[in-house]
Amino acid sequence: MNRQKILIALDGSDFSSQILPTIRTFFAPETTELILFEAIVPTELPLFQTNLVASSGVMGGPARSGSVEYRQRQTDVEKRQYERAQAIAHQHEKALKVHAKSLERAGYRVQIHVEGGEASDQIVGHAKSAGVDLIAMATHGRSGLSKLVMGSVAERVLRESPVPVLLLRPSAG
Repeated sequence: MNRQKILIALDGSDFSSQILPTIRTFFAPETTELILFEAIVPTELPLFQTNLVASSGVMGGPARSGSVEYRQRQTDVEKRQYERAQAIAHQHEKALKVHAKSLERAGYRVQIHVEGGEASDQIVGHAKSAGVDLIAMATHGRSGLSKLVMGSVAERVLRESPVPVLLLRPSAG
């Protein structure tokens, strides 16, 4: 029997996880596979400005571009940035595992996936590549000026998704 594959977009907040009880209510564990998905937005990731840092002398004096010393400093900065990005991804993955264990105890098959990048692009991209049947997520349901100023991940996912999207507007309290 083929299981329906649902990508559940989360952002680490209690608000976004309010979609989980709805999924459990409407989709049976025997017929559903879940992907808990979180996109780490670029503002959370270290900035990759190695040329600026290394050439400005911030790391112990100026180094000439192309010199062995310059390349070594650049490599060291990139290594630290990569390690920091990995640590951030691990923290997000660890938080998703808490939800995954609860869903697995209820009988669901659960995958966890964390990606770096703009949330709506990553959600839609993963939905396409993973062959999901549905995207589910909570939304603040903003409209008007607040939506214009802040943008809406849910609105962009809804517009660009190749599959149906289930949006939940949870109560604030």
